[in-house]
Amino acid sequence: MNNTWCNILLGLIAILIGLLAFVDQITVAKYEFLKTTIFKILCFVVLSIIGVLVTIRKDNVADASSRQDADEYRKQIETLREEIGKKNEKIEELNTKSDTLLELTRKKEREIEELKNKSGQLVDKVNNINSAEIRIEIQLPILTPSESYGRNIGIGSAIALFDENQYRIRFVTDGTWEDSKGDNGFKKLSFLYRPESPEQILGKDILYVNNFKMLGVDFSEFLSISGNHIGEFGVVSTNILINNVSVFNSKSQVSGKHLQGQLTQTVDLSKAKTLLLEK
Repeated sequence: MNNTWCNILLGLIAILIGLLAFVDQITVAKYEFLKTTIFKILCFVVLSIIGVLVTIRKDNVADASSRQDADEYRKQIETLREEIGKKNEKIEELNTKSDTLLELTRKKEREIEELKNKSGQLVDKVNNINSAEIRIEIQLPILTPSESYGRNIGIGSAIALFDENQYRIRFVTDGTWEDSKGDNGFKKLSFLYRPESPEQILGKDILYVNNFKMLGVDFSEFLSISGNHIGEFGVVSTNILINNVSVFNSKSQVSGKHLQGQLTQTVDLSKAKTLLLEK
């Protein structure tokens, strides 16, 4: 659009130059004033045209400069957008790493908590009596080859641990026992005894069991009621468990006569804590 205006103004200047040439040819005296007046007008018009051209030129220069500045600003804005995009990507990457680290931290915290729980359970297992059981097996001669095996119910049995002052803790069955096939020519009777009064032993320090030196049993009534045949001898196995860990184990042959009376057995529970630590 600016080029069009320039062309128009140049055309006007050419026309004015032609008029000046025409006016310069006026020689009649009465028209001299007209020559002077037209000359002044033409000079004013020429100066005005030059002023307009200069203004247009300035506007063009200003427009060009503005366009250049605008292009530069657009480039800067685009560069800033790219930098912001890169920063956002880094922030997203950092957020992802942060989430990963947070998850790992939580996982480690859970593992530490589990270890603390296990440690607490281990300390409790080693330091305190949480459970106590005595398992006894009696092997007797098989009376007839057709004897049946299985779980039986209806006859209770009781035994006791004694300390040096004859203080006792009674252990009893729940009225059940199990028959199974033992070694060659023998059948096996299995009993599970638990404390009759749990408060006597459960919850106490593990070293408490060191006080008990003797186990007393009497199977005469049970053997009589259950109808089991007593031969010349039997084999008695004893297993004492504290916190589900065997702390005393023995196996001995007992005469039939002694099986029909009261039996005592020396026990050594002094290594209970050491055995628990090993487990």
